[in-house]
Amino acid sequence: INTLAVLEGIRLKHLFKVKLVWHVHEIITHPKVAFMITSYLAGHFADKIVAVSGQVKKHLVESNMVDSDLVQVIYNGIDTAKFYPHKVDEHLREEFNLQSSNVVVGMVGRLNAWKGQSTLLKSMIPLLKTNTNLRLVFVGGVFAGEEHFRSELESLIHESGVASQIVLKNFRTDMQDVYQLFDVFSLPSTSPDPLPTVVLEAMASGKPVVGFEHGGVTEMVHDGYNGYLVPAISVSEMTSAI
Repeated sequence: INTLAVLEGIRLKHLFKVKLVWHVHEIITHPKVAFMITSYLAGHFADKIVAVSGQVKKHLVESNMVDSDLVQVIYNGIDTAKFYPHKVDEHLREEFNLQSSNVVVGMVGRLNAWKGQSTLLKSMIPLLKTNTNLRLVFVGGVFAGEEHFRSELESLIHESGVASQIVLKNFRTDMQDVYQLFDVFSLPSTSPDPLPTVVLEAMASGKPVVGFEHGGVTEMVHDGYNGYLVPAISVSEMTSAI
């Protein structure tokens, strides 16, 4: 079964007398009771747990509800025939109101409480104010009923004093081309991201990554080699790294 949020596999295991392989791609930090309950269920009923990163495995084992030998790490992959360095689509650059001379910092992710768009914005404001050629691009949609996250980000952008240098776009299906607009990709998640696919996509697209040092990104980014990792959740350190 897929994710700790789906518990139906436990019943089906006993109903059909089959083995249960549990695919885990979340790091639950709060509420703690939810983490303990789901870890207990996975540890006691799964015949095998597949974790998407070493950080996910470590988090499960630290619950003392899951035996380390029960968990195998299998990293997610992406289609490198789709995500690779290629020439920028000039029509797309025009759509995003960017110039070829601009230096662009991009962030891709759903707008919610922990993906960190507002944190990245705070870290970028000093840079944008002193570098008029710099641009910040956010790409991401919202779940139905959570539209307030977009409204809140729009308000922060409006109040930033550098709104003319910031682009906010909704969810897109042409991300393989959007990544080519970026010079730097940032992952400012304020909670540990298990194995953020957007980082894999950005890296495959040839972009250096700046992220907070927690979660699965620590297994993808080698500090100083293909990007920078900064202490979570330091706005000033993120500013310096970018």
